[in-house]
Amino acid sequence: MQLNQSASPAIVETIEKTEFHVNEKTKILFVLSGTLEVLTEGKMIHLQTGEIYLVNAGEVVCYIGKEHNLTMSVQLILLPLEQRKEKFKLSRPLSPTYNESLYDKLTQCLASIFVEGAQRKEGFTYIIDGFIQRLVGLLLRYVPRETAEVNPENIAISDKTSAIIDYINDHYQENLTLGKLAETFFISKYYLAHLFKKQLGISIGQYLQEIRLLNSVRMLELTNKSILDIALQNGFPTSRSFNEAFKKKNGITPQVFRKLHHEQWKESEPVIEGDQAIIKLLTPYISETDLISTALKRTHVIHRSVDMREIKAQLKKIWHVVKVREENLAAFLPLVKKQIGFQYVAVQQLVEKFDLSAEVDSWETSFNKVERILKQILDAGMVPYLQIGAADYDRFKQITGKQQQEFYTLFQAFVYFLDAAFPENDQWVIEFRCFYEFTDKGELCEPIRMLIPLFSSIEKVLIHFPTHPLETRHYDAKVSGEKKVFSIDDMTSVKPIGLGTALASLAEQKYLKIIEKNENMIWQSIILKRMTELEQDDYYQQFPQLIYANLMIWTFFNDFDYQTDFYQPVSLDGEKLFTYFPEELANKLALVSPRGVIRDSWFTYLFSHSLYSDVVFKNEYCCITKKNDNYRILAIYPENQVVDLANRWDVEGESTYHQQPMISLHFQLKGLNGQYQIEKQELTPEVKRQQKEYMDYQEDVILSWEDVTLINQFMQPKRSMKRLDVSEDYQLDVAVPLLGIMMIDLKKIK
Repeated sequence: MQLNQSASPAIVETIEKTEFHVNEKTKILFVLSGTLEVLTEGKMIHLQTGEIYLVNAGEVVCYIGKEHNLTMSVQLILLPLEQRKEKFKLSRPLSPTYNESLYDKLTQCLASIFVEGAQRKEGFTYIIDGFIQRLVGLLLRYVPRETAEVNPENIAISDKTSAIIDYINDHYQENLTLGKLAETFFISKYYLAHLFKKQLGISIGQYLQEIRLLNSVRMLELTNKSILDIALQNGFPTSRSFNEAFKKKNGITPQVFRKLHHEQWKESEPVIEGDQAIIKLLTPYISETDLISTALKRTHVIHRSVDMREIKAQLKKIWHVVKVREENLAAFLPLVKKQIGFQYVAVQQLVEKFDLSAEVDSWETSFNKVERILKQILDAGMVPYLQIGAADYDRFKQITGKQQQEFYTLFQAFVYFLDAAFPENDQWVIEFRCFYEFTDKGELCEPIRMLIPLFSSIEKVLIHFPTHPLETRHYDAKVSGEKKVFSIDDMTSVKPIGLGTALASLAEQKYLKIIEKNENMIWQSIILKRMTELEQDDYYQQFPQLIYANLMIWTFFNDFDYQTDFYQPVSLDGEKLFTYFPEELANKLALVSPRGVIRDSWFTYLFSHSLYSDVVFKNEYCCITKKNDNYRILAIYPENQVVDLANRWDVEGESTYHQQPMISLHFQLKGLNGQYQIEKQELTPEVKRQQKEYMDYQEDVILSWEDVTLINQFMQPKRSMKRLDVSEDYQLDVAVPLLGIMMIDLKKIK
């Protein structure tokens, strides 16, 4: 239903649902209220209020609007673009949190076009033409383009495909299958699947799922029917399958969606129609006097009163284990120790470092290489973290052709060597990974399990289990009578357990069944996929390392039980975290580039390690710690997809819940008295853009050591400093933009 009758080329209408059709001209969509879903090119684009999206000429498209939807559309004629067979490539909707600069420029143009057409003041047609030309120029300048694949079958949707769409729309509640549809329309199911996907860019199964979810959303909004009834009436066999499909698409469960909708509906204003009502919606986008109020509306504001004298909790120390390639030990370990304070360095793939040599009937070994590595770690003031796993046994057999007994003898000799060469090794840590974790079936490597009692001189022996054995809950060293060792689970948390109990538990079938599921590898592939998508995104590719840094701090704030010790691996230079860990993912998470340039994640650990142990305030975005009268504050504001990754939510595409482009933390700090120096360090998208503008380089380019040193000095966080006198209370305001990280030091001077 079209609402405006003005002379403006901007059409504002309520969209309920359109059939699939070929879009004739490039169209800009601007959702003024409600939500709109755009099915095009095999993708479902979910537009929230205030978001903008582009549909190219020649694309097959379908629009689905939801309650209170009001959408502005402007069609553009771009003949040169179409003649060159190019189209715009927009990976996601523009919004205040995604490419804000371009978003602001476009919304001002779109709003001005409509207002000029509605008011029809003298010269309005020329002004509208100017804004139309500006729109075209902005798109050509800021939106990437790609070659359009011309599909002859997209010139018009066939009658057969239209009939299939109509049939699905009328019968989506039923148990529809590809075979049943093919039977109904007297064609091969393989041809049917090919035809539908070719013309619409989306499979029949995907389209059917979208229609079912669309109608289920309307029932959640408009009826009080149970979740099970809604599931069954929309073609889902069970409430569980409905829940899973709904959460995968929307990021929340149907129950949560209904609750949020009802709360929003109670607070929403009645829908009013006419040009003046639309102008009222558009005013914040064009009125200079409203710019301040618009900025405030785009800020998520949190007010908190914090008694700086009251300790609420202890910030549990997370022991980070540095994974670093052998050739980088000497160059980076002293720097890592000095700046970040990491304590442990992993020494893995030991058999590779034993200099084994095999003859026909015998084999020999030398520990010279591993001794050199251990001395480098100790010389840097750090502690070795030895790791022995199933891959070591396999490598031993490959080199020597020998079996378990000889493998045991080799490590007996290694233990004697350690005790003689490094008698003060009681502070070292050794971790045993006794399972084959990178195969399709769970299997215990018995030769590794047999090695564990050999290392009695090392105080901290960790034994990996996918989940902690139940016995760790009730372990008491005084009652047990066994040597105390520690279980380390897949989340790297550590709990005490008796040695004998641990050895017996390793053989339990339940752990093998968990290993068989390969959940860690599956999740790592999901993270890698999401990170790759972010790096390929036209906007986020400007600062992928800042996104990873947000992920790490969010996990530090929200994912750790502070009553438990953790030994968390960190890749310094792309060294894999585990045997089965994807090398590509390790390279993305590394603290330094292959050329030695420090990345944003370096400062993530620098900031988190520098926090004091006494916590006076903590929420999901901020942590305030103290030591005597000094305070350190770490604040972040991650993007929703980063939060989804940290929470292990496998949500396809973008998160569909609202997020403001900035969070403003207002702290009323009580109990401060004296003169303080405030030092603030910032890592934000704006800081990264400025750094890239003045110091642009490619990570694969060979750099001299002088170049690396210069770049590392320049790529530091932005710093600011001031002094102030405080008496009792102080109002601290911290504004953190999306993807921003802030570290604030309050140092008492007097």
